[in-house]
Amino acid sequence: MKEARAQNISQTALLNQILTRYAQYERLGTAHHIMRFSSRPIMSTLLEGMSEEYLEGQGRKLGDFHPRDFLTVLGIPISHSSFPIFLEYLAKYAFWFRLDRSEHGNEVIYHLKSDLGWRWTKFLMGYMQTACKSVFETPITASCTEFSVTLKVRLKPFDQVD
Repeated sequence: MKEARAQNISQTALLNQILTRYAQYERLGTAHHIMRFSSRPIMSTLLEGMSEEYLEGQGRKLGDFHPRDFLTVLGIPISHSSFPIFLEYLAKYAFWFRLDRSEHGNEVIYHLKSDLGWRWTKFLMGYMQTACKSVFETPITASCTEFSVTLKVRLKPFDQVD
C-alpha cells in the first residue's frame, strides 16, 4: 500500500492505526456529535462572523461539561491524569489542533497549534482553562498567540517518572 510506504510503516501498522482511530474516536465521536475539522476554509469562514470575546465565552461554557461527557462516553475515568489523554483525542482524532508536549522540571507544557487564527485560539483558551479548572481539577498557566495556546501543568507527585 502506498500510504504505508509513505509513512514508512508496515501495512499491518497502518491497518492498526485505522482500526484504532475508528474504535477510539470515530465510532463514538459520530454518535455523540463531536465535531471533527476536515475543512479549514469552512471553519475559518464560520469563525470570521464571531467576535473573539464571544468565542472565548463559548469555549468556557463548553469546557465546563464537554470534556466530562466525552470521556465518560469513552469509559475513561475523569482525573488529573486523564487530561493528557483528552488532549490527544482532540489532536489526533478531532483535528482541533496539533499537539506538542514537553517536560521541564516539575511541569508539563502542552503546545496546541492551529492555523485558524485568533478567534479559534480564543475559543481554545477559554475551553481549556475551564476544562482544567472544573473537569480535571488541574491548575494551569495558559497563554496564547494568534496560532497557538500553551498550557503549563504542574506534575503531581504520582505523575512524575524517575
